Amino acid sequence: MKHNHFSTAVPARLQAVLVCALVLCLLAVSFSGCQAADLSDVPETSVPSQASSVSDTTAPSTQPEETQPGSTSGAVEETSVDAPSQVTEPSAEPTSQPTEHVHSYTSQVTAPTCTTDGFTTYTCSCGYSYNSNPTPALGHTWSEWKTDIPATTTQTGQESRKCTVCGETETRVLDLLPPPTEHSHVYVAEVHKPTCTEAGYTIYTCSCGDSYQGDEVPATGHIWGEWTPATPATETTPGTETRTCTVCGKAESRDVTTPTTPEDHTHSFTSTVVGPTCTKAGYTLHTCKSCSYSYTSDETPMLAHQWVTNPNGTTHTCSSCGKTETIPGSGSASDPTASTETL
Repeated sequence: MKHNHFSTAVPARLQAVLVCALVLCLLAVSFSGCQAADLSDVPETSVPSQASSVSDTTAPSTQPEETQPGSTSGAVEETSVDAPSQVTEPSAEPTSQPTEHVHSYTSQVTAPTCTTDGFTTYTCSCGYSYNSNPTPALGHTWSEWKTDIPATTTQTGQESRKCTVCGETETRVLDLLPPPTEHSHVYVAEVHKPTCTEAGYTIYTCSCGDSYQGDEVPATGHIWGEWTPATPATETTPGTETRTCTVCGKAESRDVTTPTTPEDHTHSFTSTVVGPTCTKAGYTLHTCKSCSYSYTSDETPMLAHQWVTNPNGTTHTCSSCGKTETIPGSGSASDPTASTETL
């Protein structure tokens, strides 16, 4: 029985053609992917510089030989389908690949403020950076509201407050005051009692702010304790004594000039001679050194005037006391005995 050699050889040739076509498609897809990729992301493995050659595919040589009619040798020559012998490498392939980079970061902390969040910035020497570790804004620390413009019944007011951290200020409007209405005063009494030196009184105040003072009470005056010696007196030196108010504690003092002495006190006198003048008699003054008792003795008569006649010839003046009088017998027409005294 004869075999149809052509029918068995054709499927082998088609198989070789399909294999070659599949290889070409894979190489084309690989080439287009290399062009689109970032060179920094391409692995360091090198791309083959030349595609592998596809060998000619032939039908198996082990096929049994069959004798064709009219053939002298009995063998049938098989026709082979050649695949492309070489794939051209991409012309845009880089000559070298970059080495893989490992980031090394430094951090810089940005603190939060009243209105902005804080964060940490991490920066690599290559220039790449990112933010992390967010911290929320602190918020303002406000002071108490302070009235800038008081409100009235016809004009709104304004008050403001300030952040004690960043200094930002905010304001708000104060509403109009209500119009005045009929008001009946209701007073609250505040009693101020009198003291030793100040009068007492009562202050009456209404919730509307009206107030007045009344019901005055005179000062009570000091209530003094007993006098107590502070500096004892001696026979030659006066002393002092004090007393204190039993209410307010005020103290006062007084001098003690005459010491208390026993009844059998013996005076110790000092004597002072006072000489006579032309107007007063002389005497001796005797004073006790301890009790201040004194007396006089040994009086001496007044001295005579030391007259000096004046240039007018009608008067003379005492050179000791300065007394001036008319010279007796000087012939005064109105009163021969009249005299003029100048002390």
